[in-house]
Amino acid sequence: MDSCFNNTTPPVSLDLLYTVKIPDSMEDVSSRCLLFKRSMACVEHYLDRCVSQRNRRIVENEVYGAKRLYEYLCHDPTFQHDFLKHKMCFHFVHDDWDTCSDQYLDILREDMPRPSEQSYHMQYVHFCCARFAYERCVHTSALLKCNKDSAIFLQKVAKLLSSETNFLTCDRIDHARCSTGRRVVVGQMLLMILLLLIMERISQA
Repeated sequence: MDSCFNNTTPPVSLDLLYTVKIPDSMEDVSSRCLLFKRSMACVEHYLDRCVSQRNRRIVENEVYGAKRLYEYLCHDPTFQHDFLKHKMCFHFVHDDWDTCSDQYLDILREDMPRPSEQSYHMQYVHFCCARFAYERCVHTSALLKCNKDSAIFLQKVAKLLSSETNFLTCDRIDHARCSTGRRVVVGQMLLMILLLLIMERISQA
């Protein structure tokens, strides 16, 4: 990746590759967009030369959500304005967001039914329920630490990031179809976040 970036014009700072930072100005947004564009060009070059078609589809599926997010961040003025408007909330919920992501991945790894046990349709429903849980988890954290508008926007970002090419019709799934067991998992996540926030406020009192 480094050698690929060394051959770009205009040059991109390699330090940005190893920095996790929420953009807090339009200059930062432009730098991140240039970085992402260069990164994807290098990934495409690698995929063309070194990866089979099957594995290529896997990689493309993995980066689909990030590509959707950056399409908005780099080209949509309204989204850019809202992103910078709610930038502090991203900092406030950073740790909780990581927790939500870990819980989401745990559900996918451990709780998803095997194809031999249930139909593909039911597996699809369970996947969508896990996505709904992840989005609600982010929304709840932002609602508790920021405000309603920030919670709605951060949930939108979470939804973009969790998008995958194989599961683009989750919005057609009725949330009520999510199983009781899945709702328990959601409740556990939200309760854990609420307890952490209460403990944090008590320690600051």
